[in-house]
Amino acid sequence: MHYTTPELSTPRLILKRGSLADFKKVYEYDFRCLRDVCGELKYVKLDPALIEGFETAADEEDTLNWILFLKDTMTPIGDLVAERPVPELHAIELAYNLHPAYWGQGYMPEAVCSVHCSLTTFFADTMKGM
Repeated sequence: MHYTTPELSTPRLILKRGSLADFKKVYEYDFRCLRDVCGELKYVKLDPALIEGFETAADEEDTLNWILFLKDTMTPIGDLVAERPVPELHAIELAYNLHPAYWGQGYMPEAVCSVHCSLTTFFADTMKGM
């Protein structure tokens, strides 16, 4: 089923579909190098060409895709995707990324809570019992 990603709001964030330019700001760095595995944390710029098409991910079936914007400046700081509902498990996959400049400030838990509430509307049958 195709869904329209709804705009959501939290005390500090606006979550809505974003543009390619928004995704390029969020994915400024290669997240594979930001894992801080064994103390190896590297800020490596990501080739912007690799981001082409991210902005249309929400057009896929059973997919909702938000860019997280700071409410006061409308700066894009992260993204969150809900996709692949599995009704027999009452589950939906969430994937997210947050620009490292905004880590440790509680933005992603705030966004996930808002999205979880929204998902109960969009995927009511899948979310039953969660």
